[in-house]
Amino acid sequence: MTVYLLLVLSLFSSSQAQANWQAIETTSWQWEGTNRPHTLILETRGDECRLRVETFGQPELVVPIANGVVRLDNEIVNQKLIADNLMKSSYFYLSPKLRDQSGRPMLLVFNDAIASDPGGVHIVALDRKNLPVVVFSSDAFELLAITDIDHDKHPELVGVHCLSQSWGTCFSTYDPYSVYRFSSRSGKAVLSVPLSRKYNLKHYYGWAGPGCSEEIAVVRCAPKGKPRVMSAERAKRLYETKAGIPPGCRGYSAPH
Repeated sequence: MTVYLLLVLSLFSSSQAQANWQAIETTSWQWEGTNRPHTLILETRGDECRLRVETFGQPELVVPIANGVVRLDNEIVNQKLIADNLMKSSYFYLSPKLRDQSGRPMLLVFNDAIASDPGGVHIVALDRKNLPVVVFSSDAFELLAITDIDHDKHPELVGVHCLSQSWGTCFSTYDPYSVYRFSSRSGKAVLSVPLSRKYNLKHYYGWAGPGCSEEIAVVRCAPKGKPRVMSAERAKRLYETKAGIPPGCRGYSAPH
């Protein structure tokens, strides 16, 4: 009798906790090679937000989303990037550019920006057992491009984890592009320092490692029109004038 009561109370508590969540959007999608569609649910509860992916007969996948989910038509989402959405949805982006190891499109959900950080993105794919798994998740990552940088026929993620802060006319903090490639073993996106360096140098940003830093400056008005990366203190000594405009400034604009 006691065990029965505990079971009833447990089910009641679980039902009550679930009832506190309100669905923003619910839809289903059947990936190729699967027997039944997966149910995709975006929910909110106060300041909390989460994505649930239900698979028949299996435990559900729950992905917490900080700062709240944003609609695909929000200005912080790259509209050109999501123009090829395979799903008619206000929040879910099913990308034909990103595919799992079996060639099935990946699912992306974007979260809102907060303070001086960019918004983030969360990516779900199916594993070899056709179960949904998180292959990339960052609460602060502005996704700028999905492109094959190393020409291996597998696209990478390109974005920034920090927003640059500018001072004077030609100085900004060091906030480099980050490039993530998908592991052939785990299927998850992993930061590639060599590809990040290559991308930054190719796009005339400079390179001082993969991490953002307010102690490092990008000088956009250096001679020859190319940016220079150096310590913020050295940048001030070499270039900063009383007016904040270095001599010979050519009006170079940073790429982001």
